[in-house]
Amino acid sequence: MPVPSALVGFSAERECDLDARWAMAYAAALGESAATYYDTSAGPLPVHPLLTAGVEWPLLLEADAAAGLSDDERRRGVHSSHQVMLPAPLLTQGPIKLRATVDGVTRLRPGAHLVTRFQACDAEGRELWTTLHASIFRGVEVEGEDRPPPQDPSVLPDLAAGRGGAAEGEVALPVGAAHVYTECARIWNPIHTDVAVAQAAGLPGPILHGTHTIALALSRVLELVDAEPARVRRIACRLQAPVLMPSRIRVRAWAGDPVRFEVAVGDGALALSRGVVELEKK
Repeated sequence: MPVPSALVGFSAERECDLDARWAMAYAAALGESAATYYDTSAGPLPVHPLLTAGVEWPLLLEADAAAGLSDDERRRGVHSSHQVMLPAPLLTQGPIKLRATVDGVTRLRPGAHLVTRFQACDAEGRELWTTLHASIFRGVEVEGEDRPPPQDPSVLPDLAAGRGGAAEGEVALPVGAAHVYTECARIWNPIHTDVAVAQAAGLPGPILHGTHTIALALSRVLELVDAEPARVRRIACRLQAPVLMPSRIRVRAWAGDPVRFEVAVGDGALALSRGVVELEKK
């Protein structure tokens, strides 16, 4: 059935703890080796910026359900762009209060474009992060007038194109990469882990989670530009080609303010494009 543009303004809330067990498992799923991600004797642990997606996942499902989509239509959803903004380093803590709000519903050539905003705060009401998550539901119509979001996370300048001087690094993805990420991020979608479900959706096999690709890219970008994760204040990108497993992805980063990046799969197609990482100045 069509996605109603009247869905704009729908909101849902949840509370949860961002505890050490979750933060350490997520870091391990990404292959992080820095002791700071695991040393619980030093106080609250630093949290990888993309673990925010795991906290948001249950509310994203609620927003999709409110759209009235069938199971088949939900499976046609493609994560198309993503942006996370953090005013300060994210640490383990709880309870966290999270609100999801549907910001926009518009028609695009491939299908219905849905933008959801997530806003997280701590128990005292201090802002922890804001995420803009965009999905395209392929072949799904929109009912009612287009209602564009105040901020579209897919609107990003293509400043990396045609520039030389990129630093590059590879990331190897074993066949079970998505299974490990699924459990450690607590994001359960069978298109990433179940061959039959992925093939029914028209894919050759399970694909890596979009947020997994972004998280791996961010970690490698920070290595390439010699920056600490605690300095990340914004990461944004478009998601394009799917990433299959086993495979290798190549991360290219252009140092600057902001840092620009992209991620290519084996045949050269871009999995992530127009990537931006804004760092707190030293």
